[in-house]
Amino acid sequence: MINTYKSMDYFIKIEKDFHNDLQNIEKILDKMIENEPLWFREVIEHLLKAGGKRIRPLLVCLSSSLVSNQVNDKAIKMAAIVEFVHNASLLHDDVIDEGLERRGKPTVNKIYGNRMAVLGGDFILSKVFSELLKLNSPDALYAMIEAIEKLVAGEILEADLEKRDKEKITFDEYNKLIYLKTSSLFEWTMTAGGYSCEKSEDIINSLKDIGNHIGKIFQIVDDILDYTGSKVFGKKTFQDFSQGKVTLPLLFLFKEDKEYLSKWKKVLENKDEKELEKVGKEFLKRINKPDIQLEMNNYLQKEVDGIRNILVNKFSNSKYIEHFDGLVKFLVARII
Repeated sequence: MINTYKSMDYFIKIEKDFHNDLQNIEKILDKMIENEPLWFREVIEHLLKAGGKRIRPLLVCLSSSLVSNQVNDKAIKMAAIVEFVHNASLLHDDVIDEGLERRGKPTVNKIYGNRMAVLGGDFILSKVFSELLKLNSPDALYAMIEAIEKLVAGEILEADLEKRDKEKITFDEYNKLIYLKTSSLFEWTMTAGGYSCEKSEDIINSLKDIGNHIGKIFQIVDDILDYTGSKVFGKKTFQDFSQGKVTLPLLFLFKEDKEYLSKWKKVLENKDEKELEKVGKEFLKRINKPDIQLEMNNYLQKEVDGIRNILVNKFSNSKYIEHFDGLVKFLVARII
């Protein structure tokens, strides 16, 4: 079992080791919007400065260090760019999902309205392409275009799944969804370190595979947290459940006990919030039983093992392997 507090120590150590790089990334994020009107900067900064852990920028720094033992200026710029893209996706997600709270604060769309949230996301994406062009790294630019295409495809797939009979949603469709919505950007995040120092296609592909695994871990843990929460890292429970989203815990629940599906569909149709919460707690008791917990842990462990295998086979000489181990432990420990 991973010690949750110990895993936070791993993350703090990584932040400390890349402290100067993270500060430089923040300066670039500020510079990207410095010429915009004050009122518009406030819209962008509302989310940008809301306390995100900067996982993606850290991964760019780690990726660059893994393949070159340093974080060059181009990697710092790419780290800022990927954080910008991530925030654009959150701005648009909150409009689509009618979200009212993000990172413990009211969302941009709640305070400034949907128009400003969409405009903010669009501005960020246009700025991203502009900044990538300046870096003169065509491969990184093309890969980012592909990543954003996948993010949008993920939103379309999620909307399609919400319209379908929930009984017919499969593990394969779930895997496709989390790849498009989450892993695709983590793939770019990891390859950015390789692009920044012009590494070979073989190295880029290995970094991409690590990003795919990390993205899946990140999303699977997030989906489990919708039911289990976390004393240390904290996340509101039953948000996906109340919105009718079929995620990994429910797939395993419905696989073991079909009667839960019909009960869930019924309370969703009635739109009774108190009943939804009651049923959610009932589902949680079943999800917490050893059989489903074991299946979810095994599902997650495959991704953890995938990262470890690539690191050992491709980057065994790098001292930064332990940083990746620490980051993965931190991500997984959110559900312990």
